[in-house]
Amino acid sequence: MRHVNAPSRTIATVTLTSFRVLITGGSGFIGTNLIEALSALGADITNFDVSAPLDFRHRGFWTSGDVRDGNALEEVLRHDMPTHVIHLAARVDIKGQTLDDYSTNVVGTTNLLNALRTSPEVQRVIVASTQFVGQPGHVPTRDDDYKPHTAYGQSKVEAEKLTRQSDLPWVIIRPTTIWGPHDLSYRRMFYRVMDRGLYLHPGRIPCHRSMGFVGNLVDQVLRLLTNEASRVLGSTFYLGDPVVNLINFVDEFSLRITGRPARTAPPGVLRALAHGGDLLQSLRLPAPITTGRLASMTEDFVVPIEDTFAVTGAPPISLEAAVKATVDWLEAEGVVRKRR
Repeated sequence: MRHVNAPSRTIATVTLTSFRVLITGGSGFIGTNLIEALSALGADITNFDVSAPLDFRHRGFWTSGDVRDGNALEEVLRHDMPTHVIHLAARVDIKGQTLDDYSTNVVGTTNLLNALRTSPEVQRVIVASTQFVGQPGHVPTRDDDYKPHTAYGQSKVEAEKLTRQSDLPWVIIRPTTIWGPHDLSYRRMFYRVMDRGLYLHPGRIPCHRSMGFVGNLVDQVLRLLTNEASRVLGSTFYLGDPVVNLINFVDEFSLRITGRPARTAPPGVLRALAHGGDLLQSLRLPAPITTGRLASMTEDFVVPIEDTFAVTGAPPISLEAAVKATVDWLEAEGVVRKRR
């Protein structure tokens, strides 16, 4: 991670009409937002994904395919001849137990890197990893200082190692906990629970987390895609916003959704409820809180993202503006009720 003078704090507005961009896994949450931005900037886009796009307007960019199919990857590279590649395709949940459960992450990355060796047109390859190559509380001292605590995190470690061993013009990105429009994970849990008045936060004890609004992540990817090669190639960047105190984050959403700050409860009470939630979950019943979710509300998880800001500049979208944009989308989708 290199330290250089930070550019000004403005949203990237470069013209990308000469860019032919292949995105693997572009039908998902981050890919949907990224395609929207790339399209607006004039890029020629191919989305290689097993799933149809979340946004029906993006179907014209979609080529159905699985990154675990090396022949299909080679075919799309021969046909579309991309100049830039953004590798997002992955299994991202933490329910798997072994690396075999994450073949998309390891085999898919292997296939892509192998196929790209015969694509001389490619000028830059951005490979998406995760902050979970280290566990909460682990502060890496170098880019390959790994300490995963899940099979998912280990699969991304393997994908990073494969990338570092290649002779391609690579950049590794490690998204933090990303949220915003089209986020189906938070949509099922946090937003709806808060809308129903069921959200309880464990007191107001500070909990510092590395998180990021998807619009800011997209801006960072665009800058890494277009910045001078000498500033980014062969480097690893965490993506997201400045570290946030979690209670400030949930208060901002609660004010937008319910009109009042987040409700709180003593941590001990929530621990008891969380253990009950684990039991419900084991019975395949819905649980508003579990011990895993409680841990994410109380454990610090901070990564060295300032190194990224030195290259991309500070994120251009404030927490307040990002929350407003997200709640506007949630209301339009009918996920939360309109109250204004």
